[in-house]
Amino acid sequence: MPVYDRLLDYEDKLKHILARHEQGAAHAAQAYAMVTGKTGVLFCHFGPGATNLITGIANAYLDSVPCLYNCPGGSNLIGTDAFQETDILGVSMPVVKMECTVKKSEDIPAIIAKASILPQPDVPGSYL
Repeated sequence: MPVYDRLLDYEDKLKHILARHEQGAAHAAQAYAMVTGKTGVLFCHFGPGATNLITGIANAYLDSVPCLYNCPGGSNLIGTDAFQETDILGVSMPVVKMECTVKKSEDIPAIIAKASILPQPDVPGSYL
């Protein structure tokens, strides 16, 4: 995960916590967001590990806790069944506010900004 390697460039600005299991990491991201009032952020590979996130993602979503779950994988590998690829977008669709596949790193700021201003699921007029 090259994006994960880049975190080293920001270790003075980011606090990294290594979890031993994806589901625990999802719950930890939610707990972090609830305690600090900041968005919980999580990285997990897009294979079967990502499916372990679903319970934690659903819990954060249903409690309206702001979390960002990032499941990077090489875009050139999508659709090739590499790394036991799982359709994490399809699996997570019912329990997320927004999901997308990022193909270019320069698109990330705009995508995060869009996700931040989307209507909340419990607000009338939400298009989710």
